[in-house]
Amino acid sequence: MNTERFSTKFQGKAFVLSEAVAEILRKKAQADFNAAVVLVGADPPMDDETVGLHLQQAVEKAAKALLTWKDIRYPFTHDIDTLLQALTARGGPVPGRFSDLDTLTLFATQARYERVVPPGSFDRALFIELVRDFLVWTDTSR
Repeated sequence: MNTERFSTKFQGKAFVLSEAVAEILRKKAQADFNAAVVLVGADPPMDDETVGLHLQQAVEKAAKALLTWKDIRYPFTHDIDTLLQALTARGGPVPGRFSDLDTLTLFATQARYERVVPPGSFDRALFIELVRDFLVWTDTSR
């Protein structure tokens, strides 16, 4: 078996456990999305970096779940564009309305450790809606 990393914790087992792994990733994606929604309404308000990180994680895990359901290997990455490209290349087209999801990659990388997102520049409502739609799409595209 190719030892290339294609999963965070299930290296070498993703194809044997594809249904179980995909379901775990799907549930974790939904949990991250739910956390982002709760944080948006928090009092006091939560910062954009924390909300964005949970939205990014929801998209990353949902994309990896769909790739796993389709038995498509994916690299160990937080890069949303890389995961969407893998889906397009081997799993079929990803609707164009999801192309802006790559904006969220910043929240898993630079914005995770330092404040690089100018206050008010992140449209939380837009991304909540977009991520919600993406989760539905990945769930129905198995």
